[in-house]
Amino acid sequence: MIEKVMMIGLDGATWTLLDHWIMDNELPTFEKLINLGSRAVLKSTIPCTTCPALPSMYTGMNPGSFGIFYFLKPDGSPVTPRDIGYPTIWNILDEYNYSSCIVDVRVTYPPEKLNGVMICGSPVPSDKSNYTYPEDLKKRIEGFRNDRIQREINELRKNKRHRKKDILELIMKETETRYNIFKKLNQERDYDLSIFWIGGTDQIQHIFWKDEEILLQFYHKIDG
Repeated sequence: MIEKVMMIGLDGATWTLLDHWIMDNELPTFEKLINLGSRAVLKSTIPCTTCPALPSMYTGMNPGSFGIFYFLKPDGSPVTPRDIGYPTIWNILDEYNYSSCIVDVRVTYPPEKLNGVMICGSPVPSDKSNYTYPEDLKKRIEGFRNDRIQREINELRKNKRHRKKDILELIMKETETRYNIFKKLNQERDYDLSIFWIGGTDQIQHIFWKDEEILLQFYHKIDG
């Protein structure tokens, strides 16, 4: 029997927050996963930014190997998978005829052909871009990438009198939409490797780092 692997990535999640919430019985699913498995601090790359950290994760190479240290190259253009120059884990699985479902993993745009499906994570030029493989998958995942939501969040942040709950609800809505699409894709096919990257944890911590009440509400959603 072939083992299947599913990875859920929580961008920016930290034990600094999770530990005391788990001890307070706020996150029962997190607690169950830890009790049934193991836990550790994940050491990041140098520099410890999303790009190059994510390419390092899915290629197994460090930033010094592929020479990428930020989202942008020296000429100001965005980094793409072609700039990394090393095979990803799904590239290697392809060679052995294993299937992959890669959803919202950052620094994967533009999408590449693989034995399975890919929905690229940010940075993506716009929701009008072709960010899926196969290309016609985009028609089936309407609402996955919605530039309007991010514009609304940015506008709310400019208004100092905004309600924190409004931003929280927008990020929750976007996260749940993407999760439901990931779930549906995995119901349609039994993939050998499935990766779902949740960027909302990183975004909400950037905005509300000093407001644990708001952060906990979002983590309640993730735990559910």
